[in-house]
Amino acid sequence: MLLDCPMHTEAIEAYLAQILVPALSLKAIVIMNHLSSHKSPTVIRLLHGADTELWYLPASSADYNPIDPKWSNTKKYLRSIKARDQGDL
Repeated sequence: MLLDCPMHTEAIEAYLAQILVPALSLKAIVIMNHLSSHKSPTVIRLLHGADTELWYLPASSADYNPIDPKWSNTKKYLRSIKARDQGDL
């Protein structure tokens, strides 16, 4: 599945419905971060309907996770060059 768009709620829901959920084994555990689109009613319904357990990662702090500042710098750079699709990257 190739999505040439930001990972907004509808994209996450499509990925779950078309790719992830059909591939999950029974009683699988899906771990997600606290992105608001990961908490949509449809996401929760899709995962619970597939008889999976949904776990959310604990809240993190950039002080404890050194990759967060690196991603922040990368995203700032991509915004500065207005990279909005794969061709721009």
